[in-house]
Amino acid sequence: MRRALLSLFALSLACGAPSAKTPPMPPLDAPVAMRTTPDDPMREHAPEVAGEARATAPKVVERKLPNGIRVLFVERHHVPALSIRVISDRGADQADSGIGELWTRAVLRASTEHQWWDVNDALNDLGIEWRARVAPDWSELQFEVLSKLAEPAIDWLGELICKPAFLNKFLERGRQRLDADLHIYQTQAAGQLELLVHRTFFPVGHRYHWPSIAPENLYRIELPLLEAYHRLAFTPAHMTIVVAGDEQIDTLYPMLVRAFGGLAGPTIGAQAPPPAPPALADEPRFIVIDAPQETQAHVAFAWLGPPRYSEGFVALGLAIEELSDAMLAKLRREKSVTYGVHSAAPLGRGHKPITFETALDDDRVGEAVSDVMKIVKSRAVEPISAASLADLRGQFLFQGFETLPGTTASIARLPIYARPLDWYDKAEGRLAAVSPEDVRVAFERHLPFDRMRVLVVGNAAKISPQLSALGAGTVQVRKRIVMLP
Repeated sequence: MRRALLSLFALSLACGAPSAKTPPMPPLDAPVAMRTTPDDPMREHAPEVAGEARATAPKVVERKLPNGIRVLFVERHHVPALSIRVISDRGADQADSGIGELWTRAVLRASTEHQWWDVNDALNDLGIEWRARVAPDWSELQFEVLSKLAEPAIDWLGELICKPAFLNKFLERGRQRLDADLHIYQTQAAGQLELLVHRTFFPVGHRYHWPSIAPENLYRIELPLLEAYHRLAFTPAHMTIVVAGDEQIDTLYPMLVRAFGGLAGPTIGAQAPPPAPPALADEPRFIVIDAPQETQAHVAFAWLGPPRYSEGFVALGLAIEELSDAMLAKLRREKSVTYGVHSAAPLGRGHKPITFETALDDDRVGEAVSDVMKIVKSRAVEPISAASLADLRGQFLFQGFETLPGTTASIARLPIYARPLDWYDKAEGRLAAVSPEDVRVAFERHLPFDRMRVLVVGNAAKISPQLSALGAGTVQVRKRIVMLP
């Protein structure tokens, strides 16, 4: 029996053996025959340049619904879609800590007319992308949908805003997810750096103290507080509906009247800016959160910025752009100590941090910080060149209008900060009026060396001696920030 099995095995091997020698693979560098296409003649010559392309601000059409809700519309036909943004000038800083954050996780789930599963199925069937967001200065709800489905999408959005039903199911889920997010956030270097930035400038109790929800309040917020927040924020006097996309205002207006025209509510009045945080002491200049497990140093160069649209706002924007470019040129292109530099200036009703963040080789932190300090010092005394300023103006014009969501986000800032509708139309003129000296003054006033803080998350044993050797200020080492056990 064993011999028969061996014979059968040998026969199977013989049957599977190739009957002929496998031909060799063709060489990889063999010439490939070119194929022709109908547009080949067009590709024989580069296209002629028709002239300098000029960016233009979108035309904004304004209407008002019978109940006073403001409507701002931008007609765009490059894609068959609509971005619909309903925004309120009531922000998270007008409520107790965490209410706005949990509101985003419980709103747009159900209405007094439909159960949550009906809403979920309807939004999925329509292919709607939706989101709710809150900031200290504003609250917003957003739909992205194909323009041919504008009518049912607007009907659903109006129902969910005008007749919301806040459910314990989504409040509890929002609490659990936010709890998990905060736990994860505090373990990451980026989260530690953001916490350090905010806690450097904003004391406990300030509205901008981070995170926006105090962990101890996470499970104390109940549904009536979310309902009250929504009722006060989304009233006609404080709402604006911003739409951009492939439709016409005369077609959309009746839909908006039907969906939102029955909404009523109180007028609360303008929000006062939060109090300015106390002035920082001169020391420490450098603060390091010890994170020995990190293989890089995560660094933020930070200042406390002015309120949005304060004097010199446009020059400050150009100064931030120029400083970011200068840091990138020095730290990446010349020194190769980082992959990039990210600048952030979330200016609003109150004072917010201006930061330039980067990740550095932790053996060369002192060298990189010294380079940045030299750049910052020079900008307050040496105006940039006219050519550099011209390049900055070109980068700065009409940023944010490339997409439909970017367009509605940019237009929505006009009512939030009480800007006129022609704000973007006149942007080119405002930029042209900024001189090199204006940019220098912006550096001197808002980004001075003596108010700069260098905040680091990384291996303190490596980083602290490098910073101390600079002789530019005290180095303070702290333990990791723990919000939740």
